[in-house]
Amino acid sequence: MHKNQYRCVECGYQTPKPLGRCPSCGNWESFKEEPREAGPGRPKAKGAAKGGATLVPLRSVSAESETRFSSGLSELDRVLGGGFVPGGALLLGGEPGVGKSTLLLQVAEKVRQAGKRVMYLAGEESPAQIKLRAERLGVDTGLEVTRETEIESLALLLETEKPDFLIVDSVQTLEAGGVPGSLVSVREGTALLTRLSKALGITTVLVGHVTKEGLVAGPKVIEHVVDATLYLEAAGGFRILRSNKNRFGPVGELGVFRMHEGGLEEVANPSAAFLAER
Repeated sequence: MHKNQYRCVECGYQTPKPLGRCPSCGNWESFKEEPREAGPGRPKAKGAAKGGATLVPLRSVSAESETRFSSGLSELDRVLGGGFVPGGALLLGGEPGVGKSTLLLQVAEKVRQAGKRVMYLAGEESPAQIKLRAERLGVDTGLEVTRETEIESLALLLETEKPDFLIVDSVQTLEAGGVPGSLVSVREGTALLTRLSKALGITTVLVGHVTKEGLVAGPKVIEHVVDATLYLEAAGGFRILRSNKNRFGPVGELGVFRMHEGGLEEVANPSAAFLAER
């Protein structure tokens, strides 16, 4: 009887013995040996909560902790359904270079000015690059930045520091049981961060890069895990933000921004702006 099992680091396919090629995703030499769990189900991440399950009467639950707070941008607040929800996990998808990081740096500054502690995980860029962009956007360089992408170390950091607002840029850089960017890492990393967000009351925004063909691992794999999914798309000199899923607000809302050297600017009257551009 085998004591260990083998799992594909690309797609998570499990087998009792190593295979040369994964029958699920087709990758070669992608199996990694790991201890077999005593009970059914997938292995837990070390940062996951431990202990017996409990029941909580719904009447005893306080809804005060769900009080929303503003992003500082009225267009984004409207798309969210009134602002961010404490403990909520949100996915911001879009093609590389569309302005996701720019938008979130602006939001980070406004949330920080409102008195909340903000942590920025810079998996894509170095702290020096983040600082240059922040200075261009007029963002206070007192923003707290980390480059920790290993999920267990990141979980420990979050449990210790307990920020109010976390930006993960991007989810494809997380290391969680597979190579960064693989289906395993994206799925497991997102699942653990979502659980921690709800347990610690951290509002988390995950950035996910998507190509026009939808080939990059990320949003399509984890949309069912997060509470809300927003997409930022380019339309000439404008950026359209739309909600594709939202457990705390309406779906299909649109926010319009104009891209310029100083970042993204809200467009109060989109109809007039589009007509003027035409």
